[in-house]
Amino acid sequence: MKELNIYLIEKLHLDKHISNQFNIDEISEKDEIYLYDDDADVEEEGDRDIFWDDCKSELETLNKKYLGYIAFQFDSLGSIKKDITDDVIYMIDGDLGVITDKIISGKDLGYDVKIKGGHLEIHCINSGSRGIYYIYALTQEGMNICSEYEKGESDEPENLNFLKTDEEHKYITPIEYD
Repeated sequence: MKELNIYLIEKLHLDKHISNQFNIDEISEKDEIYLYDDDADVEEEGDRDIFWDDCKSELETLNKKYLGYIAFQFDSLGSIKKDITDDVIYMIDGDLGVITDKIISGKDLGYDVKIKGGHLEIHCINSGSRGIYYIYALTQEGMNICSEYEKGESDEPENLNFLKTDEEHKYITPIEYD
């Protein structure tokens, strides 16, 4: 019994230490902000269109604020277990509008758009399932490296795993709502 207690105490210490590690999915301390929610209750018929126009306006503002973007489908950058390669990258682009237009195509039943933990999340609501896209803002250096990676000209590592450990925000910068 004494050994079990020692094991449990050690496990608690390890879990506490692990939980304090850096998480690229939580690089902003700001609260989660919904830009658009198709599931939200609306009082009048035209309200949903007004909310969508407000969301598009905010996305355009974000597009002007940051230099480039990298998007992932289904897994956030911090939860990707394997190497970051073309298989897990959904899209890299200097224009957020290009990425969001490809994701928000109108083929889904609805969409939720939010800023969470310093990145943009777009949930595509389908019948019984959701496709989630995670979009991160790149710094100039991050955009340069990702562009070189796409072209196959990068002198950097063959994969982009260093993006997951970018504590100094050298490559990824937090997306924040003003």
